[in-house]
Amino acid sequence: MRTLFRACTALLLLLGWLVVPNAFSQTEASMDAEMVQTSGPVGEWLENYDVALQQADAEGKPVFALFTGSDWCSWCMKFESEILKQQGFLSFAREHLVLLKLDYPSKPDRQPDWIVEQNRRLKERYGIRGYPTAVLLSAEGEVVATSGYLPRGAMPYVAHLRGLLRTPPQGTPLVDADSDSARKMSGSSHADAESRPLRIIRALIVLSLLLFVVLVALWAVARSRKNGGG
Repeated sequence: MRTLFRACTALLLLLGWLVVPNAFSQTEASMDAEMVQTSGPVGEWLENYDVALQQADAEGKPVFALFTGSDWCSWCMKFESEILKQQGFLSFAREHLVLLKLDYPSKPDRQPDWIVEQNRRLKERYGIRGYPTAVLLSAEGEVVATSGYLPRGAMPYVAHLRGLLRTPPQGTPLVDADSDSARKMSGSSHADAESRPLRIIRALIVLSLLLFVVLVALWAVARSRKNGGG
């Protein structure tokens, strides 16, 4: 029985030694691969915050960071369809902005883990209370001005942005739409997101507990047989 116990213990230690470092290295490699996003075509939306800042620095432009709930927030959908997808805004953006979309969808499990974690941190860093919120950032990530949805279409919105960029210090969000639902939809879902290493470690803990139960059961059977034989 002691030999069996030692063999199982050695097997468990070997499994942990092999699996845990490998899990972390594979996860880091996959995250690195996912996060590689070179500067996109001018006027295209980026998802990587660091890449957006680098492109802003290289091109001498501010970052237009859009915090949005693309598949559930009605004001976000209006902002996209009435302004952000219109040629007037896109032409202005190609010349003057680096576009960064930070999405908080109803099902964040469809996003890579690094995007979920990045967006969670940025929401906290910039104190986002509702969606849509647009934040104009310097290449250093400092807030130049804040904005939101305006109901008059693309060209008035472009004029509004020109005004913000001429008078940098601070703006205020124009619309704090769906703030309660935004907190519920993004806060709860993103707080529960787990990284792959944590899931693997949790599985190893469960496996260890199962192995322990098996060992105890075998020990009990062996002891009962010994007592019975005696």
